[in-house]
Amino acid sequence: MLVSTDLELEATEIITLYGYRFKIECTFREMKQVIGAFGYRFWSASMPKLNRYRRKTETDPLEQVTNESARKRIRLTLRAIEGFVMCSVIATGIVQFLALRFSGRTPVLFFRYLRTPSRSIVSEATVVAYLCQ
Repeated sequence: MLVSTDLELEATEIITLYGYRFKIECTFREMKQVIGAFGYRFWSASMPKLNRYRRKTETDPLEQVTNESARKRIRLTLRAIEGFVMCSVIATGIVQFLALRFSGRTPVLFFRYLRTPSRSIVSEATVVAYLCQ
C-alpha cells in the first residue's frame, strides 16, 4: 500500500520520491556525524532564550527585542550560523566528489578497519579520516 497526499502521483513516482527522501536523510546524517555541520557554537547575548514549548498565544521572544543594535547582533549571529552550515554543505559535496572520483585509484583509502568494506566506493567517513591523517 502506498500513501501520498498528492492523489495524481503514480505508484512509481511515489516510490522514486521516497527513495530521494532516504538519500536526503543519509546526506544529513553524514553532514552531522562526519562533517560536523550542525556543531556550530555561534551565539549572541542579545538573543533571547527561545522556548520550544511556547504556546501559540504567547508572543515570540524575538519580537520582544526592540533595540536596533541587539537586532543587528542577532541577525549577524544567524548569518554566521547559516554561513557555517553552507560551508559544511560545500565540504560534504567535496568529500563525496573525492570518494566517487578516487576510490578506485587509491587502495590506500582502505586503511581503516570496516566490518563490511565497500569494494567500489569508500564512504565519506573514510575519505575524511584519510584526509585527517
